[in-house]
Amino acid sequence: MTASSVTSPELVVANADWEDVCDQAVAGHHTIQDPIRSERTTDGGPTLTTPDPGSPTLTFTRAEVDAFRAGVRNGELRSHALAVLTREARNAYA
Repeated sequence: MTASSVTSPELVVANADWEDVCDQAVAGHHTIQDPIRSERTTDGGPTLTTPDPGSPTLTFTRAEVDAFRAGVRNGELRSHALAVLTREARNAYA
């Protein structure tokens, strides 16, 4: 299996907007990055979607959100860290 053969629902965020997405997620805002919208689930996690009728809906548990926020706070999910991870992943599949 290669990285390109794996498909899953995704909401696309432009690279230029990623830092703002991280900041908004940590702050707990309901509008993550226009047009991505967030609603709370019963366990406190978000459901993310866009107004586009073909857009997927992604649902995360509170534990997943807490892990994401911890990663953002620790710098693991910021743009500079993701650039390194992307480069390493590309090399692993080369």
